[in-house]
Amino acid sequence: MPATRIQRMSQTAYAAVKQRRVDSEQSSAKKYRSFALKFPSLIHTSGLCQAIAVAQADKSAGSDVLDDVVMTIRSITGDSIGVKSGDENSLPSRARSAGAVEYMRLTRLTMDAASLVKRYVEVVSPDKSPTADGENA
Repeated sequence: MPATRIQRMSQTAYAAVKQRRVDSEQSSAKKYRSFALKFPSLIHTSGLCQAIAVAQADKSAGSDVLDDVVMTIRSITGDSIGVKSGDENSLPSRARSAGAVEYMRLTRLTMDAASLVKRYVEVVSPDKSPTADGENA
């Protein structure tokens, strides 16, 4: 039985997050984790184009998260969607030039992919902050 759309996206997102080694204590891993955790809500509150602009502006972690999100999208679309702004087939260019229906489709795909990346960041590197009763979660 062939893998479903969400299964293919999940496999790609998990592999991307594992490769980033977000469970380490390095500064870059912490920045990646932080940005990945807030990226889906950034898309939801600010819109796709603005969230992409913020991710591209954050060279330390946002661009890495955006790369992983685009790779996850590419796993189901099969097209050559990219990240580089100059490329007309990149996610930023397509989002800026899309009509309403295409923009909504791209937003939904990006939100799904960003949510999966967030989920696997939480799985691979669980929050180690103490809970109210003093024990680790």
